[in-house]
Amino acid sequence: MLQILDIKKSFGELHVLRGVDLDVEQGDVVAIIGPSGSGKSFWLNNYIYQSYSLGNDITIIDIGGSYRSMISLHRGKYFDSTNQKQFAFNPFLCERDRNGRYIYIDTSDAEAAEDLIKTICALLSYIWKQNKPIDPTEKAILRKSVIAFYEYVNNSSVDGTNERIFPNLIEYRNFLRDVFISKMTDFEKRRFEIEEVLLLLEPYTDGELSFLLNATENIDIVNDDLIAFDMEDAAKKEYFPLVAIITLQMVIDKIKKREGVNKELIIDEALDFLSDDKFGDFIAYLYRTFRKKDGAITIAAQNVLFLKNCPPAIKDSILINCDTKVILDHSSYRKELPNLRDILSISEEELVMIDSLQNRDDEIKWREFFIKLGNETYVFRNEVSEFAAVAFDSRQSTVVRLKQLFEETGSTYAAINRYLEERRKKYE
Repeated sequence: MLQILDIKKSFGELHVLRGVDLDVEQGDVVAIIGPSGSGKSFWLNNYIYQSYSLGNDITIIDIGGSYRSMISLHRGKYFDSTNQKQFAFNPFLCERDRNGRYIYIDTSDAEAAEDLIKTICALLSYIWKQNKPIDPTEKAILRKSVIAFYEYVNNSSVDGTNERIFPNLIEYRNFLRDVFISKMTDFEKRRFEIEEVLLLLEPYTDGELSFLLNATENIDIVNDDLIAFDMEDAAKKEYFPLVAIITLQMVIDKIKKREGVNKELIIDEALDFLSDDKFGDFIAYLYRTFRKKDGAITIAAQNVLFLKNCPPAIKDSILINCDTKVILDHSSYRKELPNLRDILSISEEELVMIDSLQNRDDEIKWREFFIKLGNETYVFRNEVSEFAAVAFDSRQSTVVRLKQLFEETGSTYAAINRYLEERRKKYE
């Protein structure tokens, strides 16, 4: 369970946080809905800051760098998708037994037995089909090819030694071309367009995207307790869903190994990949793993309609597990209130509470928010100091100036204080 109870934070005599109470139970999904300008990133920064102060393990997937200052204050790790090496991954890497054979099926857990295979198939089907659906027969043959590839690797020998072929996407494509195609039945050849698959895989094996899925080792984040992945650059690329799945797989690998710690995954505005039902198995795998491993997932979005547009399986996975709903100021987006009611099962009385939310943005900065915990509903006020208000500010002008001041001072703490000094002089 993740629990926040009236947390206070200060730097010397400088008081920066006045918190609220919030419990997030093991396996919970938290939904945070806040239109542009409502203070969603501000609320999340405050929540994450307090949760981390309690010793919880936090991983953030974000578009736009809203958490850079807060991460820096706590000396967390920040991954930027403009750095290709930070997002290189090898989906075929997995544990090996004492004989060096890759363990691609989890024989210890029937429910999770084929999670690795499903993840690889999700990545391959996206590369192959893009926005087109994959039918059950194609999916079955694709699964068969991945399992056959692992058997091929496990039975291989390099130059007559005990060393096996190293599994990656390059070797998988070679296997399809040189081995698997010769073993396909006539029916499989008719239903599985292997030449098309080989062609569409080529940019990821021999072309400009070969860096993405052929890493010699995967990034180790097991011992990092505060991490943010900034997807802003990747989100502009056609392969963004692949990067999202790769990143989430890194997070899953981490929480499987990080025992005895409360863990939370925050996904803020990085939801576009959820609109493709090819990732349904993977999303179910994500929720199942967090539920088993003392974890909670928080999904933040500007508009609840992202759920409406999700495939039914993914939508149901989110809503069934979502016991906590946080709604921010909708005073400029009242037309969205019926969607909140219909999709999140918000009553008319609760809509009135949401419509009454107030904000204050002067020297005493606070924002009200609505929260529904099961069947209980409340309105709280999120109030922070001037220092925290700057640290949590995601507006571009503030972010750019803080970056400049950080380069001058070498310290986020000093940069924020300089920013405050500049602002006070401006209004003297």
